[in-house]
Amino acid sequence: MMRAVEFEEVREKLVALPELQSGKGADESDLLELVSMWGPLPIDFKQYLQEFGWLAFSSYELYGLGVDVPTHLNLLERSRELWLGDGEYKLPRELLPFYDSGGGWFYCLSKMHRGHPVVSWAREYEDLGEGQPYDERYLSWSQWLIDHILTSAR
Repeated sequence: MMRAVEFEEVREKLVALPELQSGKGADESDLLELVSMWGPLPIDFKQYLQEFGWLAFSSYELYGLGVDVPTHLNLLERSRELWLGDGEYKLPRELLPFYDSGGGWFYCLSKMHRGHPVVSWAREYEDLGEGQPYDERYLSWSQWLIDHILTSAR
């Protein structure tokens, strides 16, 4: 069994990235709006939003919140667009997208799976109606970030 990754470990790795760009962090009103729109957030994802707001490094850009979030990374706006199907893709409301990996693939937190695990969503999943686990080891957002992005950023 893989050990749980804590947000503190993620923070250390993020701040060590020389090319890291991030925001000033989400304020309480941003977080309340997100919670009222989607529901309770996993603790590690909430910590990310409070501390960094949003992230960009190398070719990776993660959605987020805050007064300085670039428009294309605004978690509230992108979630609304994707849930309504305003663009090319439509996500179920049970999924909270946080990373667009391109080609119609999104990584999302899921309320459909215990503990809000990370799932992937692609247009071809619309008939299934739910995101698909990308990798069973992603027990948390922090685990996903370290395994998927931070290890490839080295």
